[in-house]
Amino acid sequence: IVTNGDFSSSTGWTVSGATIAGNVCSNSLAVGGYVEQTLPLEAGKTYRLAFDLTVSVTATEGAYFRIVDDSAALIDVGNASFPMLVSGSYSRTFVCPPDPAKIRFVFPANFAGNIDNVSVTLEDKAFRIDTAPFTSRSMFVTPERFVVLVGTEETDGDENPMCVRWCDQENLRVWTPSDSNAAGEFILAEGGEAVAGVNSRQQAVVFTDSAAYSMTFTGSVGDVYSFRLIGTGCGLASVHAAAEHNGAVFWLSNSNNFYAYSGGAPTIIECPLLRDVIDNIAENQAGKIYTGVNASFSEIWWLYPDSRDGDENSRAAVFNFAENTWVQHENMPRVAWDQGEIFGYPIAVSADGYAYYHEKGKTANGGALSGYLETSFFDIEDGNNLMLVRRFVPDFEWQEGSLSLTLYGRLYPNGSVSTYGPYTLLTTTQKVDFLKTMREAKLRFSFNDNPADWR
Repeated sequence: IVTNGDFSSSTGWTVSGATIAGNVCSNSLAVGGYVEQTLPLEAGKTYRLAFDLTVSVTATEGAYFRIVDDSAALIDVGNASFPMLVSGSYSRTFVCPPDPAKIRFVFPANFAGNIDNVSVTLEDKAFRIDTAPFTSRSMFVTPERFVVLVGTEETDGDENPMCVRWCDQENLRVWTPSDSNAAGEFILAEGGEAVAGVNSRQQAVVFTDSAAYSMTFTGSVGDVYSFRLIGTGCGLASVHAAAEHNGAVFWLSNSNNFYAYSGGAPTIIECPLLRDVIDNIAENQAGKIYTGVNASFSEIWWLYPDSRDGDENSRAAVFNFAENTWVQHENMPRVAWDQGEIFGYPIAVSADGYAYYHEKGKTANGGALSGYLETSFFDIEDGNNLMLVRRFVPDFEWQEGSLSLTLYGRLYPNGSVSTYGPYTLLTTTQKVDFLKTMREAKLRFSFNDNPADWR
């Protein structure tokens, strides 16, 4: 966004003391001055400043860079404003301060040299914040606008896997606590390492590998957040094994239980799929477990790697918290999930890099949509009486595409299972006659059509 950054002319630049000639901007000893240009900078955004510097004689005081605000004050912008004493090509990033108006290169009187090839560009790559802790297990942002690192370095620089640390409010460049800011840290006690945190109503829940803590905003300098142990033996299975919806937090624990918390103490969610899920999570791959919210259908999804399919996430255990029911998806290769508050539908990502809408449309990306729904075995009077299954009468609220119905039956609990069907159910199907005798029966509805939609 710089005009004539190569100094082919002086257009766009304002010069005092220094000179623009020969395609460079120069400053002589005992003169001192500056060169500046008005730019359309935006406060809070990160820019990259690049330029070439040639020092004519050994400099005792370097040239330096500043931002000029609307009141004509010179603003230091961190590393980008460090004095430049040696020749070279410079590239520095800076965060634009409030009310920016101009950029200015300042030349002290005892500096001799020139600058050339000046550019200022909006930074389009992630960059490290030098004042922030170097490592952390995970992070989240609280509703009070604090960045929180979980499992990170203490203020003195010692790495502590049980340390929770937050920056100053709305200022992720200030991490050292003082009386003039709201940065802080807390060392959790229960567990071996802090794993992750999840925002909830009027609090956050922070997990270690064996416990859960509430993290509540107090607003007091020196004690910005208070921590309270809310449960033990319920640590988080992975960084992304927890999700929150409408004040309730749901998670899979590494103690092999599903939990929910909405105040008070964590409670175990009874899950008939638990053994199948836990016993088949791929060895050493539990860190890939990812939890998502499907709010339109009151569902919490746990995407997990099943050893029967390989090492990547391949299945999902889904809890409907409104109906207290579970369902399992066997073909669900998804590694991450967004509940789609902005885009209208949940979005999930596969290991091969594709992003998918969920719950949108009635096809599989234009192809046939396939799946099935199967009951468990049911009986009459705990199986003391045989039943005569005469027919199936379709009663769908709506139906697009065809379905297949398969009936399974057996005369004895440990006996062989007989299969009848599949029978095609169309929108015009009135009934399917069986006339079969059995002690236990179950039904399976399957579909593979375009479009496919039924209830």
